Amino acid sequence: MHHGITNLDFQQADPEVVLDLWHRHWGIENQGYWVLDMVFGEDHPRARKAHLLQTLSPLRRVVITLLRLFGREGVTCTRARLSANVDQALSLVGLC
Repeated sequence: MHHGITNLDFQQADPEVVLDLWHRHWGIENQGYWVLDMVFGEDHPRARKAHLLQTLSPLRRVVITLLRLFGREGVTCTRARLSANVDQALSLVGLC
């Protein structure tokens, strides 16, 4: 059993509406934070300096956005493909 809090009143909170809200919530979680945690290991950083961690976090988000723009096969596969071909990765962002 799961519990949740919503600002919907009793008449608005039918099961289909609540399920849709639940799915959208987890869609956001899976699309963003899961990638940061699982692909980039953000929950287990190697850097120990607070300012470095604060700098790397937005950079990771930019990289994820670029991977989504330039890849059709998903973030993990696109990252692997571009890691194997650095010249292609640099050319995509106009550096080569």
